[in-house]
Amino acid sequence: MSYCNIHGRYDGDGCPTCRDVESEIIDSLARSREDLATAAAHIAHAENNPGDYVCPSCMFRTLKKGASRCPKCHADPGRQYWVDVTARERAQEIAAAEEWERGRPAREAKEAKDRARAATEEFKGKMNMVIIGIGVLYWLYELVDIWRHSWGFQGSGLFALFNGIGSILNLAIGGVIMGVVIGFGTWAVVAVADFLLDAFNNTE
Repeated sequence: MSYCNIHGRYDGDGCPTCRDVESEIIDSLARSREDLATAAAHIAHAENNPGDYVCPSCMFRTLKKGASRCPKCHADPGRQYWVDVTARERAQEIAAAEEWERGRPAREAKEAKDRARAATEEFKGKMNMVIIGIGVLYWLYELVDIWRHSWGFQGSGLFALFNGIGSILNLAIGGVIMGVVIGFGTWAVVAVADFLLDAFNNTE
């Protein structure tokens, strides 16, 4: 067993931790050199191509629009060069506008579908709230009815107790039935809304 002054004891030839650290340092230096080379290439390209248009003489992008002389090779691009550039840019603008117009029906259809989907989701949420509200009102009504028939007018005797227990059981059974009805109603509303939305989305 050997001993490393930094990492302590180790087995084998050479400290494995030191080797890992050295390998990481070498890889980091290699990446740094690559990053520096990439940055230098970008800087050189920016220096040689500071303009917006390519000079027809030296072929570097050194010209600003309408320039009469290349700052790098000092050549005159000529009046016809800028006439051609203007015509080409105008043609590109017209093509882009026509492409935008061709895509208008698809965009409008997508926007309509998005609005329909949002309206459907809002409708589904409102219907869920209505159905839940009906269930809550049912429970409140049943609770008041239990109190009125069992304890409100029947006193506090044994009969009233059994009557109250029976009413609570009926309420529980009715609650289960109402829960099934509410669940089915919610499912039906959501299913119909999704069906209508899918039918609309499939309409070209």
